[in-house]
Order: sequence, then C-alpha cells, then structure tokens
Amino acid sequence: MACATVVRGAARPRGNERQLSSTPPAPAAIVPIITDNPEAGAEVADVVGRCKCRWGEPLDAMSSICPSAWYVVDMGRVAERSQLTAAEYLAWERDQPVKHEFFHGEVFAMAGGTLRHNALGVSMGAELRAVLRSRGCSVLSSDQRLAFPPDARYVYPDVTVIYGPPVFQQGTDDVIINPSILVEVLSRSTEEYDRGLKWAGYQRLGSLTDYLLVAQAEARIEHYRRNADGSWTYRTAGPGDRIALTGGRELALDAIYAGAFELPGD
Repeated sequence: MACATVVRGAARPRGNERQLSSTPPAPAAIVPIITDNPEAGAEVADVVGRCKCRWGEPLDAMSSICPSAWYVVDMGRVAERSQLTAAEYLAWERDQPVKHEFFHGEVFAMAGGTLRHNALGVSMGAELRAVLRSRGCSVLSSDQRLAFPPDARYVYPDVTVIYGPPVFQQGTDDVIINPSILVEVLSRSTEEYDRGLKWAGYQRLGSLTDYLLVAQAEARIEHYRRNADGSWTYRTAGPGDRIALTGGRELALDAIYAGAFELPGD
C-alpha cells in the first residue's frame, strides 16, 4: 500500500491579481492520501513535492497511518470500486445512475450539489455561452466527462468550454481532452480538492486557458488565466466587477449571481 500527502486547499493570494508559476499556490495544510495504488501515491507526492520546492512547506511521512485501501481528499470519500483499468471504469460508469470520478484505478461517487450550487453552475454556463457564442465554442454541463493525461484520472467539471471541435480520448466519443475553460462551483466538501489536487491536474491540460472558481457563500469568483510562458495570473472579482477571459471576452459577475442568494446553499 502506498501513502502520500496532498495539498489541503490553496492559500488565496492577497489582492486581486498575482502572477503565479506553473505550480499550484502554496498549501494551507497537508492531509493524507491513502491508496494501495503506487501510481496514485506517486502523483499526489509529485503535486506536493512541487509545492514544497517553491514554498518549502514541511512534509511529514505518513506511512504509519495506512490501514486500508482507500483514498481521502479531505472529503471523507471512500472508494466504491478499486483496481479498475480506465477502460473498465468507462464501461462500468456509462451504465451507472450517478456520476463517479476515477483516480488511478479507484472510483468515487460524486455527491449532489445544493440548489445555489446548481443554479450558479447553470448561470455560469449561460453567461459563457452568451459571450462566446460567436467564437464557435461549445459550453457543456457537469455531465461532461474529462480525462487528465495520462488517462489515469476522469472528472466532471461543473462547466466546460471547448473552442472549436471537441477532441475525444482515443477509443471514446464521450470523453474530452481539449477544454479551454473550466469552472468549479465551490462547496464545503470539495473546495480544498478543487483548489489543490484537482487544480494541479487541470494545469496538465495544454489546451486550458482559464480556470474559474465560483464561491457560494459570497459573490466572488477567482480566475486563473494562463500566460504565454505557461505561468498563471490570478485575479479575484467581486460585486460590480467583470472577468476578462483569454481572448478578450468578459463576464459580468452580477449577472452570474443574480437571484443566487435567494436559494439555499452551503
């Protein structure tokens, strides 16, 4: 059994703009990832190792607390199935009534969102479609499956935007690998994952230009935009602000949050 540590949430940069390297922001804390799959442990260790190289965060050995074959990202999620190949996961997942993410052979069920979470996801998709319609973009819902290289992880972003025709993972017609914009609506149970391990994986997608984190508790959107040299610029937007996407199109934050706080959220 392998055991590694993972970023528990990324510390928010101060101010509304900051230049970042291609590594994730500094971790606020470290939580264990426990798995019997050495490849999964190696990926997590690589993410944390790159954070350590830049910020010098101490990493403690966690090998003494590996009691069973499951993996945790500070969400209490326990693997429903283990030791599946990617092909086995995809064949099984297509017949399931609920969605599952895939992490190096381990399969995890996805929890449903609050009404506010779901409304913000729909609102983000609608606003993106409105401003990008003339660009020949496809705006896809949270039912769209996305593969990370090297095809060892599969996830469902809350909103996915593709410029031009979709590029599918080889042998599939429902798994895309060329997103340009990805959106995650933050929840208490998944925020640290969206900021940490998931964001680190998204950065491996060469087509990705913009990553947006949408808060539920307040009108706030965090925006990572890729620069020509591969680094990322971080900005925050609040009430009255506009978000400038790669290519010059803008989103109005107030339009995205219109009516959202009339609905229950977390």
